[in-house]
Amino acid sequence: MDILKVTQVTPTFNSPESTTEFHLPFTLYDIFWFKLSPIECLFFYQLDKLTSTCFNSVILPKLKRSLSLTLVRYLPLADNLKWPPNEPKPIILYTLNDGFSLTVSHSDVDFNILSSSGVYDAAELHPLKPDLITSDVSASAIAVQTLFSQIKGLDRNHSSPCSS
Repeated sequence: MDILKVTQVTPTFNSPESTTEFHLPFTLYDIFWFKLSPIECLFFYQLDKLTSTCFNSVILPKLKRSLSLTLVRYLPLADNLKWPPNEPKPIILYTLNDGFSLTVSHSDVDFNILSSSGVYDAAELHPLKPDLITSDVSASAIAVQTLFSQIKGLDRNHSSPCSS
């Protein structure tokens, strides 16, 4: 798999008075999950007859914009999980310009096999999951990776998300 681009997605606020920082304490139920490995989900979408130019100029900007607007409503997804030394429990901390990483990658994996309910080696899925950004004092709450394979030239006989 080739990683083509890693960008940061941050919330798009409509007013300058928007939230600049907040923190939420963990509840008793949150702390239980804090000790476990993160949940990793893979969602597959298929766009037929997609060109790399179309993906980079139309689909990717719309995806980033949509994710950015969604973060305004679900701001805790833009935060970092932290456990400050002076706090008895971990907290969810958002500061201005926090967000999550969006990784764009390309692979020659067989999309039809991996997105089906067929049998395949689970190790084939491991490179497809995004990495959470972590440090000694914090971890991102979410990471997103978009993967495309089998990019072809635009076929004029078929509709495309970028054709008119």
